[in-house]
Amino acid sequence: MCKETIEGSLKTAGVIKADWNKDTKIMNITYDTLKISLDDIHKRIAGVGYDTEKLKGDDQAYNNLHQCCQYKRKD
Repeated sequence: MCKETIEGSLKTAGVIKADWNKDTKIMNITYDTLKISLDDIHKRIAGVGYDTEKLKGDDQAYNNLHQCCQYKRKD
């Protein structure tokens, strides 16, 4: 469920491939820099409730995540 939500947030123009590894918690993304920026990728992931190395996930979206997808968040 988490993988679907995170990868689904990047089903947009410019993202060619998005693969989140649930064990390593690392996302591998192939994207077209002429169509989407790295900042926009971070915003899209944070928008569905997940923290990235650059942005804290949206609080309301995080609270709406299924309980198994919630995690200990940084302050």
